[in-house]
Amino acid sequence: MGLDWLASRLVGVPAGIWIVALVMLVSEYRRQRGDGADEREISRAAAGLLARLDPTRLRLPRINLDRLRAALPGSNAVGGVLELVGVSAGTLDNAKRTITDITNKVSPPNSILRIGVDLAVIDARELIAFGMREDNLGVQVEWVKAQSGLVTDVEKDTASGNFDVLVRRESRGDINIFVAEQDGRAAAWHDWGLPLPLGYAGVFPPRIDPARVALSGCDLQNQDHAALAAQMTVACAMLARAPGRASPAARSSLGLTLTARPAIPAIASPGGPLSAIMQRLGATMRRCVEGDGSVCSMTPGFVKAAARAYTAHLVGFEHGSAAGACAESISFASTLLPGEHEPVLRLAAAQLATGNQFAEDARRTLMSACESLMRSECRCDADPLAFIMSEVELGEPGQMTLGRIAAGIALVWATAPRDTVDYLREDLLDDLAHAGWLRERPGDVQVLKGVLKELEGVRGGRLQAAA
Repeated sequence: MGLDWLASRLVGVPAGIWIVALVMLVSEYRRQRGDGADEREISRAAAGLLARLDPTRLRLPRINLDRLRAALPGSNAVGGVLELVGVSAGTLDNAKRTITDITNKVSPPNSILRIGVDLAVIDARELIAFGMREDNLGVQVEWVKAQSGLVTDVEKDTASGNFDVLVRRESRGDINIFVAEQDGRAAAWHDWGLPLPLGYAGVFPPRIDPARVALSGCDLQNQDHAALAAQMTVACAMLARAPGRASPAARSSLGLTLTARPAIPAIASPGGPLSAIMQRLGATMRRCVEGDGSVCSMTPGFVKAAARAYTAHLVGFEHGSAAGACAESISFASTLLPGEHEPVLRLAAAQLATGNQFAEDARRTLMSACESLMRSECRCDADPLAFIMSEVELGEPGQMTLGRIAAGIALVWATAPRDTVDYLREDLLDDLAHAGWLRERPGDVQVLKGVLKELEGVRGGRLQAAA
């Protein structure tokens, strides 16, 4: 039709809505003045305006939204000005409701997640069909067949389509999930297809939102593959709107949204929509592997990507009575990632979080992770001790937090130089015992002392073997 530009946004609102509002305002003004203009004249004037507008010549200045919000008058002031020109308060309220209704039809509400799919018809049909089955998640998801484009145009096409994620195949053949990014709010993880850099924040990332996810080895004609790809896509769309990744919602005094795709605060909270889709993802991931009899070395890359995100998500919060099931889930997922240190440390943390149920398993897992790290002679990008102290001072008291701290101590012990290990031996537990919430939990301090004693035995035995 040539009018796609009407959906482009000015101050968070489609251009078409501004034109409708302007025409309504002029119509009401002229009617109140009684100058004889009828509706057909107004319609002809609006049609003439649209015909003369050339979107290729339309140049809008860059708008600073913070300054704009500060400059917008209050609703009372706006109402007063409109009444001065003959528009009654009742008419203004009606106009607001009408504009809101039209906005919801032309541009979906910001509470709806939008997923664009740019794939061949046969693949798009499968992905969208399985995606539509992912309902009852606590958030509405809209799947849209997007226009064809290039990978190099993803950022532009995601913005123009108002998508949270765009699924598109790149030139070498892999399907990719591209996740929308906002200015100043970069992704926490480049691609779930690759581990994060080794370190405390890489083992226990506070955020898992990716910039993209390469669905390597995904065959959308395989039902389990298609179901897992759809769940990963929905999870990415949720993470695109999680606090930290997306900007908080901002509204003008007239109620107009100034943020294109604002954060949905509850989306990533424990037990929220993200937890629900991750729970389904874990079950589907198991079917993908067990269904075709794959062994670890033959596990498709996109299943491994799901396992990385899944294990990182599960160790991020407390599970209460479900701690045992959480540990078993991470145990299975870690078998899909042989040779990677991060999932083993996550498993140790989850096993410690169960209390006595997996105490012996936790000890073996922790010692195995420590030995593997020492053999690899890996070093952390950033000092884990600062993150450990942050967990003690600012973290939520609980068994999973305790498990993360214990696994973090193992990470330091296995990767740090000798002088740091001497500090661990002499001073760390003293510092921990008198810091943050551990001051009130002497039993947890005893658990950490036991972990440190075990780790000292592993390192001492290795030093003797080397001698």
